[in-house]
Amino acid sequence: MVLSIGHKLSVKMETHEVVSMVAAKDGEDDDIDFSQVEEVNALVEDAAQLLERARAGTPASAVALERALVKTVNTLGAIAETACIFTAQEQNSALRALIVQLVQELAEVMQCAERLEQETHMQVPVDIVLGVDQGRNPYACARQLLENLAEKDAQVSGKRRLLNTFSSTLSEYVHQVSSLDAADGHGAEGTSAPDATSASVELS
Repeated sequence: MVLSIGHKLSVKMETHEVVSMVAAKDGEDDDIDFSQVEEVNALVEDAAQLLERARAGTPASAVALERALVKTVNTLGAIAETACIFTAQEQNSALRALIVQLVQELAEVMQCAERLEQETHMQVPVDIVLGVDQGRNPYACARQLLENLAEKDAQVSGKRRLLNTFSSTLSEYVHQVSSLDAADGHGAEGTSAPDATSASVELS
């Protein structure tokens, strides 16, 4: 069950279906291709239907992991859509909220994976499902997902429009979290506070 839905989510993230939507708008007056948004929504709905058909014997932690993955990929699509249709001034606020949400949902994915591993004594390769190679650090995973999104947009549009926006927004958030963790003496539940090295998440 986890692998089947994981395959769908991985395919969804690795294709241009999300990213081409971002590249649809190259300037203020260009038209936006909302057909890409519809395709993304259709894939999310397909994944949700798989969840509803989960067999009675499926561990609760497996269902929780699947739902967390769906939310994470859905948020990534929302980030792409926001970067496409909002003005530069609106992006600062809207994208920051979505990127914070992405990091939190990635942390939830990691927690669910750990619980499932404890219940089944089997390895759960959520990094492979998400298409990243950052282990289970939600900050680093968010950085790589956003970097991939920005790079694909640059390939299509010929411009590095999203890289600086994503980089500054995520770096600001990690700096804020690091400061709060230092004041509290511990990281947020289910996540490890980024140290001086991991907190440097500028996108190259």
